[in-house]
Amino acid sequence: MSYPRILIAALAVVLFAPAVAADEIGSNLSFDELVERPGGSTGLAGWTLRADGVEIRIDTEIVHGGRQSLRLRYQEDVRSGLASQSVPVERLRGRTLIVGGYLRGDAIDGRYSGPFVRVDGEDGILVLTHADLMEPRGTFPWTRFEMQVPVDRDATAVYVGVDARGEGTLWVDDLYMESVAQPRDRPSAEVMAYLDAAWDTFREESILRDEVDWDELRESTERQLPGARYSDEAWGALRGALNRIGDGHSLFMTPAEVARWATQRPSPHEAEESTPTAKLLGGRIGYLVVPKLLSAEEQTQLNYASILQTLIARAEERDPCGYIVDLRGNSGGNMWPMLLGLGPLVGEGEVGAFVDADGEGEVWSYHDGGVFNGAQRLMSLGQPITTLDPLPPVALLTDQRTASSAESITAVFRGRTDSLSFGQDTAGLSTGNRGFVLPDESRIFLTTTAVADRTGTAYGKRIPVEHPVAPADGEVALDDDPVVIAAREWLAEAYACD
Repeated sequence: MSYPRILIAALAVVLFAPAVAADEIGSNLSFDELVERPGGSTGLAGWTLRADGVEIRIDTEIVHGGRQSLRLRYQEDVRSGLASQSVPVERLRGRTLIVGGYLRGDAIDGRYSGPFVRVDGEDGILVLTHADLMEPRGTFPWTRFEMQVPVDRDATAVYVGVDARGEGTLWVDDLYMESVAQPRDRPSAEVMAYLDAAWDTFREESILRDEVDWDELRESTERQLPGARYSDEAWGALRGALNRIGDGHSLFMTPAEVARWATQRPSPHEAEESTPTAKLLGGRIGYLVVPKLLSAEEQTQLNYASILQTLIARAEERDPCGYIVDLRGNSGGNMWPMLLGLGPLVGEGEVGAFVDADGEGEVWSYHDGGVFNGAQRLMSLGQPITTLDPLPPVALLTDQRTASSAESITAVFRGRTDSLSFGQDTAGLSTGNRGFVLPDESRIFLTTTAVADRTGTAYGKRIPVEHPVAPADGEVALDDDPVVIAAREWLAEAYACD
C-alpha cells in the first residue's frame, strides 16, 4: 500500500494555536512521554490536543513501536479532533522538512483524516500538505507515509499534526522529522504550465481579480516549489495561494478527492447530521431544521430536497399559519437541494443571483417544480408540493455558523413578502464558487461571485440579521430558546400564530 508523493486535503483550513518550542525537530514523536498537568492529570508531552467530539488518547495495546501510540476515535456528534505541535521554524527556513511515520485505520469513513504539515508566512498559509487517507480508506494495517515540504525563507511558523474527521478509529505512531537542503533547480516545465493554468483562471475569474497582486502571489508560490518536477508537488503551495487570495471561500481538490466528492454517498453519521427534521410548534407553526449538505452525489441531493418537501407537506396537513426555518449551524455545502426543498416556502419566480466583479449575474429561480441557475434547470422533483398559502409567513433563524450555501438561502428570503430573520449575522461567506479543472484533473473551486437577493442587493460578506437576538447559553429546549421565542412572538403578533 503506497501513497502519492504529496496530497492535499480539500477541506477547511486547519486552525490551531502554537504549541511547542523544541530544541530539535519535533517532540515526543513516538508518543511515549507523559507529563503531569496541574490538578494531578496526565498529558501527552509536546502535543496540543483539541478533541471536539473525538476521543484522543494513548493506546498501549495497539502500537507500531515503543510503548504506546496515539489513537483518535470518533464519537457521536463528531466534529473534529486535532493533535498538533509547532516545530522550530528558525532551523527550517530555506530547507525541506521531511515528516513521516505509520498509520493504522479501522472503519475510516467520511471526511479527511490523517497527518498534515502547515507552513505559514506573514500573509497566511504558504503550504498545507496532507498525507492522504481518502484512498485507501476503511480498515488497513500499519502503513508508512512520508511528506516532503519546502519551508520558505520568509516562513513564520511550521505546524505538524494529525487531523481527524469523519468516522472510525485512526492510530499514528513512530513519527520522524528531519530537514534536508532544498534543490536549487527551478520548477519543471510541467509544474510551470500547471501554475500558468491556475493563474490564468485567477486573473480572469476571481471576484478579487482587481484587488490582488497576482505577480507577487505567483512569485511567492513558485518559491515554495524548489526543484518540483510534477504537478502533484505543487498542490500544497496552490492550496496556500488560494488561502492568501483572501476571499475566504476558495478551495482545492485533488483528482481522487474530486471523484470521491462527486460519487460517494455520505457515511451513516454524515447522512444523519445532514437530514432535515421538522416539528409542529404550538399546533400551528411548522418548524424546519435545514442542515448542511456536503455531497455532490445526485441521489443524495434529491433525497435531501425530497425530505424537506415531505416535511412541509406533512405540516400543511395541519393548516399552519406560518413557518420557522432554522439555518443555525448550517455551514453550507450544496445550495441547490436546499433551495429545491424549500421551494414551496420560497415561492415561485426569481429569488436571488450570483453577481460577478463586473456586476453581471446569473439569476436563481424556482418554478415548475425545479430550481434554475439562469436558464439551466439544475434539479427537480417529480411531484413537488404546494402550500395552502402560496407565500406563507416565514421566520428565518441564522447565527455566526450559518455559512456559504446557507447564506445563499438566507438571501433567498430577503425581499420576500412576510419574511423576517432572527438571531445573529451570518458567517460572512455569502459568495459563490465555480469549479475549474487543471491539467492533471485536480480542481480549483474559486470564488467568482457574490450572493445577491431578489431585490438586487449584493452581499459577499456577513448578511446582517433583521431582528438581532442573543443566543442561549448552551443547549436549551426549543420552548426555552430565545431566538425561537422571538420568532414565535413575531408570528403570533403579526399573523395570529399563537
